[in-house]
Amino acid sequence: MPRDKSRIPEACANRRQPSPAEAAFWIWTRDRRQSFKWRRQHPIAGRVVDFYCAEARLVVELLTEGEEESDELIQKLDQLGLMVVSIPESDLMDVHKLKSAEWLAHLEGLCRSRQEPPS
Repeated sequence: MPRDKSRIPEACANRRQPSPAEAAFWIWTRDRRQSFKWRRQHPIAGRVVDFYCAEARLVVELLTEGEEESDELIQKLDQLGLMVVSIPESDLMDVHKLKSAEWLAHLEGLCRSRQEPPS
């Protein structure tokens, strides 16, 4: 999936100042801790997405309170063969980590099911 190079400066700036939920998600997923490689603040299709797993063609968008899914973004990425999962940031900041563990297990299952078979 080619990156949208015009958005790289925005992606770099976003990486320097992540929200608490973005920082937590990155800690859990970086360095293949969940078996798959994730990229954070990745430019795709004229937009910088929060997280992207190329192996599974999966995008994760973290939604702040009151923010809604972008139907336009979902449709655009769907046309590229990418699946979008939107997660409320409050679920990742759950004090007991129950919701975040459920999301991580769900994403791991999605990645496995969407993974390209070896050639």
